[in-house]
Amino acid sequence: MGTDVPTWPQHLIRRLVESNVIGIAHWAQDGRVMEANDAALAVIGYDRDDLLSGRVNWKDMTPPDWRHADERALEQIRAEGFAHPYEKEYVRKDGSRIPVLIGPAAFDETREEGVAFLVDLTDQKEAEKRLKLMVDELNHRVKNTLATVLAISAQSLRTTASLEAFRQAFQGRLLALSKTHNLLNRSCWTDVSLRELVEQALAAFADQGDGRVFVEGEDVRFGPIAAVTLGLALHELATNAAKYGALSAPAGRVRITWGSGERGRLRLDWQESGGPVVQPPSQRGFGSELIQKVLARELHGEACLEFLPQGVRCTLDMALDRVSAH
Repeated sequence: MGTDVPTWPQHLIRRLVESNVIGIAHWAQDGRVMEANDAALAVIGYDRDDLLSGRVNWKDMTPPDWRHADERALEQIRAEGFAHPYEKEYVRKDGSRIPVLIGPAAFDETREEGVAFLVDLTDQKEAEKRLKLMVDELNHRVKNTLATVLAISAQSLRTTASLEAFRQAFQGRLLALSKTHNLLNRSCWTDVSLRELVEQALAAFADQGDGRVFVEGEDVRFGPIAAVTLGLALHELATNAAKYGALSAPAGRVRITWGSGERGRLRLDWQESGGPVVQPPSQRGFGSELIQKVLARELHGEACLEFLPQGVRCTLDMALDRVSAH
């Protein structure tokens, strides 16, 4: 059985050309495009007047970096009468480049003329770019998460006195990190509200309906890195309050408020009261390190952590543009 493509009647070719379901062009090996349907002309950016005047030439429209693909296709057409579909680009009439999938075949054994089917790959290529960006972003997040977990592990080891204490602290911090990630997943990792971060940090330690926790502030959106950093800091404050501070006593209260300040700043106040008399820690722990150094650095702000006798107070002053975009 031969591999030659049979000659098609002209009325069938015309019917295919006029269908406009897919781009179809009648080509010659010297580069001429003798006929094309509207779908093909739309792909390459020319109109029918250009086609009739002979200005449409597939070789001239092919960028130098894609001509080798055409040469391979022509060799296959000469040998077999057709070429397997392949990707290339054309330079459109306006100078822009368009990616296409092309499937050419010769009409007869002379291989001088044939038909080509064109598919615009612009949407596919844009989708591939978006997918690559998503994968790159995912890789970036995974690396950041691993770095955060390693830092939590190292600091937890340094600031705990026993293996059991390390286990509890490490698990609690990983759970806090996971919960912040869950909040970010709802918005496809764009941002999360400050109120959600605060309420989440306190949810495991106090029923906010019993009046022991007061939360007040305008809606502020935190970017992913800022949300993870603040989420961990709030977890440390809540854990400390539950173990040693206001939330360890029935009459204890925690008040968290925030609002916009001058010069594009955001001020958050954490104030405990009604709990045991506070004794300043003998050494800096993970929470103090995170709040006073890491959080201040990441959010371009200042942090003041005070162990007052009547209750712990933490004041955070952050750059609004940093928390929303970081």
